[in-house]
Amino acid sequence: EEQKENQEEQKENQEEQKENQEEQKENQEEQKENPEENKQEMSKEAAEKMLEAIQEQEKDLQKEMQKKKVKGKKVKILKDW
Repeated sequence: EEQKENQEEQKENQEEQKENQEEQKENQEEQKENPEENKQEMSKEAAEKMLEAIQEQEKDLQKEMQKKKVKGKKVKILKDW
């Protein structure tokens, strides 16, 4: 079950990364199409989107690490009675 959950989380993370990459490509295309616009504004927008993506990845990573901490190994107890 834990492996299935991890695989599902990895799939979700991969999908988010693909979406982020697509957004970055779109932003790059917009920058190429509109070179006359203020470059500082465009870089600020790109930086904000990158920051949001990184924060989302960090949040997912923290959730994954928390799940691993919570789950412990089952220990077989030998009853001597």
